[in-house]
Amino acid sequence: MTTNALRKNLHKFIDKINDADYLKSIYTILFDKFSEPTFEYDDEVKKMLDDRKEKHLRGEGKLYTWPEAKRKILRKK
Repeated sequence: MTTNALRKNLHKFIDKINDADYLKSIYTILFDKFSEPTFEYDDEVKKMLDDRKEKHLRGEGKLYTWPEAKRKILRKK
């Protein structure tokens, strides 16, 4: 079945659905799949990230390889 045929059939099915909960479920699946994640950092977090970036650009920041970072994270648990 072609993409256009699938799209048309899906429209037909959706148009026939009378159950609001079922429609909400379909909407949620599609929304989760195709929407861009959105979130906002608060001003304190933005400042911290900007400070870290500036420190890194000046060569003053400490960088870790993934194994080093993982080891440090697991030690803190």
